[in-house]
Amino acid sequence: MKLPRGKKPVETGGKKLPNAKEMTAIAAQAEYGDDADNPLLWQLLDLKTRLEAKAKGEAEGTTSTVLRRLLQARMGKSGPQWYSEAFTAAVEQAVLTRDAAFFREVARLLETRIGGPHRRIDLEVSRAFKVLQQRAEIEGRELPTKREVREAALFSIAFHDFQHRQNPPLAWKQMHDFNEAGQPRLKPEFAREVRRGIEQFPEQNWTRIFKRCGLAHLPEDSGGRKKGKKS
Repeated sequence: MKLPRGKKPVETGGKKLPNAKEMTAIAAQAEYGDDADNPLLWQLLDLKTRLEAKAKGEAEGTTSTVLRRLLQARMGKSGPQWYSEAFTAAVEQAVLTRDAAFFREVARLLETRIGGPHRRIDLEVSRAFKVLQQRAEIEGRELPTKREVREAALFSIAFHDFQHRQNPPLAWKQMHDFNEAGQPRLKPEFAREVRRGIEQFPEQNWTRIFKRCGLAHLPEDSGGRKKGKKS
């Protein structure tokens, strides 16, 4: 197969690259952890999107392209009304059978997966794990440690918080230089601000966070816990 002019083949080390459907599934797993396989989550996401569109006066039943692809990839259904209809049917069944566990599960998903207070930290932990997992494989390790994931997630949050406070916003090149090995690094004055943001980040129950993200199995790292915080 001929490549477009100026394009070079991607080195994959003999590994087969994931197709579009597999990439969508990977993205869903990274964003929603173990709940990526929970049909109720996708029904709630679809219903929420439709209600928000209706409130804005947009065409009812419109879902974003990304969400639609995720829904189809995870659930294998393509009917435009299937998800919200399935949720309505599940609610009716739960009411008829007095299934309180169903509504507790709805509450849990609303609190932890759909814009709840834990949403940001969960996303950053899941994203950090995916990046560090690739690095661990290159280094011949099976999994990154909890300390590595925790520190990477906190760094990402503190970095973006600092970046968003700048007016006007700073470009990536303004905030970074390169070390002797030619690798990018934060300039010292910005690195100090990010470290300050990490130190000021509220206390977290990391045991609960890793469990929510489906990462409780990650290995511990001695010396990785700060005093008073759980790993």
